[in-house]
This record gives sequence, structure tokens and C-alpha cells, in this order.
Amino acid sequence: MARDGTYLTVSLLADVSTREAPHSRSRRISFAQGDRATFELIEGLPADTSGLRATGMVTAADYQQTIIPLAKQKMAAHGKVRVLMHYGPGFTGYSPSAMWEDTRFGLSHLGDFSKIAVVSDVVWLRHRVWLFAPFIRCPVHVFGNDELDAAKTWIAS
Repeated sequence: MARDGTYLTVSLLADVSTREAPHSRSRRISFAQGDRATFELIEGLPADTSGLRATGMVTAADYQQTIIPLAKQKMAAHGKVRVLMHYGPGFTGYSPSAMWEDTRFGLSHLGDFSKIAVVSDVVWLRHRVWLFAPFIRCPVHVFGNDELDAAKTWIAS
């Protein structure tokens, strides 16, 4: 985040713009346009933690260009990583190809996560996390949107 409290939005077409940050501890990165997702980095987390807030429709391209590179960067620097994903009110869904990318990446890195927290009130997303949690080799916890602070505390502990 820039010192002046703005955050940077970058699109696939190299359209770069800055806007006022919703709060001083976040940065927004977007590699997509239209109805595709925008990701805001959740800062103030431990160095080995990847924290993202997703809005819009998450696609396979979002995984390939944003989520996976960020996770791999953290894995290279810290070994096992903690993940905090927040799907708040602006989240509109996952494309089927994004779900596949999530599953494929997760299965190929089962031992690379130390904790996973998902924050969302979206029922089908919460159920999907609970369905796959027994196959993940680390603690996984689902929080409601009103429990974001509790999720941050849990992931940092």
C-alpha cells in the first residue's frame, strides 16, 4: 500500500489505477476486468500467512494469476503456509474452472499448509470447505463474515 493510503488495482490489460483504501491495513490487487474477482490483501498477518479478501466472480485465471503465485511465493519463503480467505458480501461466486484449479492446487500441495481459515456467509462455499476439510492435512476452520477478527486471531495463533 502506498504511504498516502491508496491501493493499486492492476488489470490484465495493464490498466493501472489507484483508489482510496477502505482501511489502512489492506492493498487491492486485481488481474481481471468485468465481473471477475478482485483480491484485497489482508495485511497485519504473520509473514507465513497468505490473506486475501475476494469480491466478484473468482475464475481459473484468478487462481493462475493471483492466488497460486501468492501461495507459491509464501511457500518458497516459509515452507508451510497459513491461508486466510475472506469471501464477503461482494463475492459473487466461483466458476467451475476456478473450483477445479482450487482442488488441483490443494491436492498437489496437501502438506504445504499449516492452517486454513475461510470466512464467508455463503452456505454452499462453507459446505464445500467442510466437505474437503477431512482430506487436508492441517486444521481448517470456517468463520462467518461477522467473525473476521476471530479468524485473524485463530490463523495467527
